[in-house]
Amino acid sequence: LPIAYTGLLIDAREVGISPAITVNIVDEAGHVLYSPRVVNRNVALKNGMVEYAGTWEEAIASKRSSTNPLVLKAVSVQGKTRSNIVISDEQALLLKQINNAHKFLEEGRVVVVCK
Repeated sequence: LPIAYTGLLIDAREVGISPAITVNIVDEAGHVLYSPRVVNRNVALKNGMVEYAGTWEEAIASKRSSTNPLVLKAVSVQGKTRSNIVISDEQALLLKQINNAHKFLEEGRVVVVCK
């Protein structure tokens, strides 16, 4: 059986991300994978777009990405506020394919480890 991913966990500890209310996740060419236009508006208003965790342990324990998140690693950050996450093109392709099946981005089930 295919793996059922329950959310997205991004390891951004090594890229100097600054937590923000809105965030974009993009590939290396700048194509947007996650933004305020992707997440359900009601979900974003109630819970925010992402949850930021200060440690790996907090991220893994988060109910937001649940029991089996897809784990990706940020390669850099962009923007004046350093809050937009860049992932590799290979990871971007994987994220698109998995989210097409599980729709966790639309539900805002995203956790970012930032320290």
